[in-house]
Amino acid sequence: MTVQKKPFFITLFAQFIQPLVLFLFYYVGSRNFDESGFSLLAYSRRLGYFGQYLFLMGSHIALIYFSSSADERGISGKGSNYGTRYGLFILSFASIIYVSLVYIKPEWCSILFYGDSKHVEESKAIIVLTFGMAWITFSSYFYLMEKKYYRMNIMQILGSLIPLIAITNFNSSSQALIASGLMCFIIAMISFLTSDLWSIRVQNNKRTFIDFFSFGASRMFYEVMVALLFAIAPIVVAHNSVSANDVTLISIGLSLVSIVSLPFSTFGLLLMPSLRDRFVLNGVYIDALEKKRLIKLTSLVISFICIFVFIGYFYGEAAFRLWIGQENIDGSVSHVISLMVVSSGFYAIYALLKNPIDTISLKSYNTRCSLVSLFTFISLLLVSEMFEIGTTYLFNTTIITTISFIVLGSLSLMIILKMKEYDRKTV
Repeated sequence: MTVQKKPFFITLFAQFIQPLVLFLFYYVGSRNFDESGFSLLAYSRRLGYFGQYLFLMGSHIALIYFSSSADERGISGKGSNYGTRYGLFILSFASIIYVSLVYIKPEWCSILFYGDSKHVEESKAIIVLTFGMAWITFSSYFYLMEKKYYRMNIMQILGSLIPLIAITNFNSSSQALIASGLMCFIIAMISFLTSDLWSIRVQNNKRTFIDFFSFGASRMFYEVMVALLFAIAPIVVAHNSVSANDVTLISIGLSLVSIVSLPFSTFGLLLMPSLRDRFVLNGVYIDALEKKRLIKLTSLVISFICIFVFIGYFYGEAAFRLWIGQENIDGSVSHVISLMVVSSGFYAIYALLKNPIDTISLKSYNTRCSLVSLFTFISLLLVSEMFEIGTTYLFNTTIITTISFIVLGSLSLMIILKMKEYDRKTV
């Protein structure tokens, strides 16, 4: 696989730093804020991390694909400038719409996030944090496409580090989240303004912009659907449970899923530019050697998670209580940890394979996988409501989420296994 060793290990190191920062975020937050404040932190981080894709609208994926093919399309100017400018326009437009909405009709967002109109300030904080995270994520993809891996990693680490710094300097969790979002936005803007993005003239092309937007929008749907898998679960619990602890548990359990997947997404992320360079237009093909290595990496993920499940079964509950504080959780933690550990394995498979699948195919296979997974989640949720399966909303939602992640990871692996192969010597 054409990935330089030095950038890979640097990025892998950065991906291990991010989980450590996130662990510290929850550790510090559980001790600096009361139950309601910590619940907001956990809830907002979960919604913010995946809600950012509503702002990005797939522009970060389209950036890699279209910038690599700028010369093929006869676009004058540097490919990265061409793709980045279109992406910035889309991100700016989406940001204006969403941020304006939360300040014009804040009660709507409160009802969406909490089921009532009493949490206006908290809803504003969630949207502003999401806004900032979207901008700093796009800047990291910009540097990935430029193959400036050091800067890409710095942006990703800052995206995790800024909220941690904020919660140590503000007494209000809402103020900390708003400050985090604004600081992420400012840093992202500095990165664009200090780049050579504006030094090269790029010819505007309406047809190409439509292609860029269509490609990104089709990818946005799977990002949003996966985001819903992460977001609906806490929302369901927040709407139906009388305990803030339940919302905290499901939110942190889902954070554990995303934290575990971070190192495994590194390789797929770094493969995007090189895979795109060898993309075969007439069909869906993958280099035979790359396919074998992706399957080996998937096997490594499964082996790692099996060990993780074994350790988590004996020590997971104690570690979890130590992490977020004995006073913040109750006896429900045991089954949440067990199920989320299983979920993390299958989500890690999806995280590893989603970028390679996106890069080597014009068709959005990830959208189909996430649609089936989300349909599974909603169907099981309705069935459990109808027949009152399970004892609590927390238990029902956790086990349904786990089944949905199993479907998502399994379908992603099936797509790679079924992709046609080509010999790189003949292409």
